[in-house]
Amino acid sequence: MATDLTITTEDRPGGLASVGEALGNAGINIEGLCGLGMEGRGIIHVCVENAAGARQALEAAGLKVEGEADATWKRKKYRRGRGWLPAFELSFAAYFVLAIWYAAHMGMWGTIPFLSLFCFGYGYMGVMSLLQTAGLRRLFGALGPRPRVTG
Repeated sequence: MATDLTITTEDRPGGLASVGEALGNAGINIEGLCGLGMEGRGIIHVCVENAAGARQALEAAGLKVEGEADATWKRKKYRRGRGWLPAFELSFAAYFVLAIWYAAHMGMWGTIPFLSLFCFGYGYMGVMSLLQTAGLRRLFGALGPRPRVTG
């Protein structure tokens, strides 16, 4: 399991290199690394598989491990907040439906395929954005799975 270790060092040249050197000498693979210097100290996040070995190697090198957190993103769900974006996308799709009608009415046949692409793109993204909101997921979840017909 991937683990995120938070390490603090002095904000000086070579601070991040000392973390890499300590873990490399211990034979621990670094999965991810992020460092930030502020207020005279360096805050480093290191993602490793072997958290116990990494903690031991870092503390043996004189580095302070401040925290440890689960870094497995597979269990985390993406949740989009409700917003105006799906409404804008669907309104653009409606606009392009009107533009297609106008182009057909005026005999501008060359523009219709391109307007159709825009209409489909905005309409598709608007509908998919709506389907990903919690309200519609609950609605479709309440309908339940369809029974299988065997014969």
